[in-house]
Amino acid sequence: MPGTVTMPIRIAVVEGDKVLYSQIYQHKVQVSDTSTATQFVLNDSSISIPQPAAATYQAFAGFDEGPKKVQKSDEDQPVKRRVRRPKPKAAPVANAPAAPAQQGNQTTISDIPR
Repeated sequence: MPGTVTMPIRIAVVEGDKVLYSQIYQHKVQVSDTSTATQFVLNDSSISIPQPAAATYQAFAGFDEGPKKVQKSDEDQPVKRRVRRPKPKAAPVANAPAAPAQQGNQTTISDIPR
């Protein structure tokens, strides 16, 4: 169907592993006849790269939609959980001095029947 098509085109210039320039353009092209090829020109005068000392630059042009956008579903959302923090421990109570033993009606372990 004739109309306008938006094409994601990346232009990149590299030298070895070093990327000197990389840009994605959302370039609109008018297509009048879908039964034949359509030519277009992408021209950006703001592209600037240093002059190479030798023929070491590579230029790439191609379709690139960029990184895939993953739509998160409700299931992918993090679950909020209640965090239980331990209660602070009570300050230690100083040991009270032992009461003097009374003679007569005190029961000891050895007095308990088995």
